[in-house]
Amino acid sequence: MIYLLLLAFTCVGSTQFTQVVHKWMDISSTGVPLALSQNSWSDPKPLGFSFPFERGDIVDHVVISSSGVISTVNASIQGHPVCGISPVLPLYSLLVLYKAWIPTGLIYYQTFPACPLERLGSTFCFITQFQNYVDKNGRTATFQAILFDNNDILFQYSSWTESSGDDAAIGIVGTNTSVSILYACEDLGDNPPFSVLLKRSSDAISIQVDNITWGSTLG
Repeated sequence: MIYLLLLAFTCVGSTQFTQVVHKWMDISSTGVPLALSQNSWSDPKPLGFSFPFERGDIVDHVVISSSGVISTVNASIQGHPVCGISPVLPLYSLLVLYKAWIPTGLIYYQTFPACPLERLGSTFCFITQFQNYVDKNGRTATFQAILFDNNDILFQYSSWTESSGDDAAIGIVGTNTSVSILYACEDLGDNPPFSVLLKRSSDAISIQVDNITWGSTLG
């Protein structure tokens, strides 16, 4: 099983939300393709709506990394290594499947004015899909992140070859290096398909998987 690595977090309840349902939203035939070199970042991509990437920082663009990460336009602001993985990340990043990928596959991104995957209180959504990404050992993975205009974030994992989750991390790097929320680190034992929901309250992020919710106030 994937395990939880919690850094200064508090359990906020095990029945607050219903169980996450995995529903893969393939955009490989409709999304805008993006080819990136190893350890590189895209230009800013418009979300089509405003999103609270951190407290007090409402953004309408994101940048996408070939390392399986999504961040704000301030991707040059360095943070710290996560789980001993390189490269070092910006101080606020979504770790969809953070790893030193050799990006032989493509990234696709797409905004939906009417999101095909419904979330309560949501209309728009922005999907980033990493398709057939390969690591240094030849292991592949296909995964995506969905940002909803109700402030929810959903990470989804369609497939990966055995041990593709090794030396990887899922979670968030906060606005200071002591505040991070990690769903899993280094050894992602579960096999896809599965999904991870990150749900924001007014000043916190909670992670929900298998009907268990964990939360942390972001700095």
